[in-house]
Amino acid sequence: MSVPRLLPTREWLMNSVVSRVPWAGLRLLLYERVGRVSFADRATVNFMMCTDVHASANLRVGRNASIGRRCLLDSCGGLSIADNVNISSYTRILTGDARPDVAGISRIAATCFGRRARVAGYGGDILPGCSISAGAVVAAGSVVTRDVEDFAIVAGSPARFVKRRTENLTYELDFRPDWS
Repeated sequence: MSVPRLLPTREWLMNSVVSRVPWAGLRLLLYERVGRVSFADRATVNFMMCTDVHASANLRVGRNASIGRRCLLDSCGGLSIADNVNISSYTRILTGDARPDVAGISRIAATCFGRRARVAGYGGDILPGCSISAGAVVAAGSVVTRDVEDFAIVAGSPARFVKRRTENLTYELDFRPDWS
């Protein structure tokens, strides 16, 4: 006979309570302490409200990263976000999936974002094991099914190469309102 769980899980606390804290600084502190998210420099990161994080202890976030509202960061296979990465609202990043012919999670693969990579606009989907290399841009609504090369701009479903982005990127993201 199993004993009923009396306390909520860490994941429930992260996604039902912590993600809705209205103050960015406190919310990020709680992501770090409750969820064990690893930040290179928490003071420079922006996680907007209502972002769901699964397997948060496998999430690594670099300096000046900005994550939009209502994103899904599934880091069960490991998720690494480098410095100055911008992930727009409603983006879904998956590191595990289930095939109908296999019981449970069938594929768990690490996903990473290189420096100054971007998911532009709303609603991009990054599938398990796909890396978004340095300076690459994923257009709004795109579904990334394979790795994106350095400084490539991709769009569509599945995402296809559109053109190259300039390689002399030097900007640093610094967007972090207290109310986000």
